[in-house]
Amino acid sequence: MSWMYCLVMRTMSIMFNSVAVLCLQDLQYLTVIRMTMSQNSKIPGVSISSL
Repeated sequence: MSWMYCLVMRTMSIMFNSVAVLCLQDLQYLTVIRMTMSQNSKIPGVSISSL
């Protein structure tokens, strides 16, 4: 669910052309997604860690 919310916020940020807000939100939600993935699934967060 959290990745969907992140995707929506990212799309909204791009639509409003607010790159600074997009970067801040990405840092926050990527941290949440990384924690969720490491706790609830066995999927390696390679793509997330590379960001």
